[in-house]
Amino acid sequence: MMLRLVKVTVFAGLWMGLSAFAQDAAGGAAAAGTNMGVLQPAVMTLQQAMDSLRVDKWKASKDVKAATADNIGSIRRDVEQTLPGLVTAADATPGSLAAMLPLTRNLGALYDVVLRVTVIAESAAPGDQADALQKSLSNLESAKRTLADRQQQMAVTEESKAGDLQKQLSARPAVAAVCPPVVAAVPVKTPAASAKRKKVAPKKTSGVAAKPAGSGTSK
Repeated sequence: MMLRLVKVTVFAGLWMGLSAFAQDAAGGAAAAGTNMGVLQPAVMTLQQAMDSLRVDKWKASKDVKAATADNIGSIRRDVEQTLPGLVTAADATPGSLAAMLPLTRNLGALYDVVLRVTVIAESAAPGDQADALQKSLSNLESAKRTLADRQQQMAVTEESKAGDLQKQLSARPAVAAVCPPVVAAVPVKTPAASAKRKKVAPKKTSGVAAKPAGSGTSK
């Protein structure tokens, strides 16, 4: 009885950081249409499976056990630290593809890690632990598929809106651009640089040479 109480206490302590997922039954029913409502059952099942694992008792090599322990630690960190914020952001902006993409990408990466642990557990873990992992993997896959379909619908809706906007813009009459009148350039007359100066003709003189003053004729 004491062991069971300790287990429940540890489980509750691990989930105190996941207040986003720790909803009561009534609240969970009300949020069934949200991303939180879709993921909550899968995350709860996954956490329960993680708590049931005893990797040190598995029939595997030390390297396999160490790698599996690292993967389990990665799953816990994602579920407790990363995933809640992404879900909250996506639910805060319903219909936003930009907010949905990080969530679905993270969920896909989380699924891959859980799958690796599950594959190892099928051959190395006791039956109950392997079954718990298989159940959590199935629930996670279902939630991942639901969110992927939701994301696809968002993409179709946004594409449709973009197409409608393009049609509206195309239907508007073209507005002619008003351009200022073009003023023809008036050539400016400038004196020709090569104009020749008018030459002054020299005065013509008579054929008789002028005699010097005071000169007489000889007799």
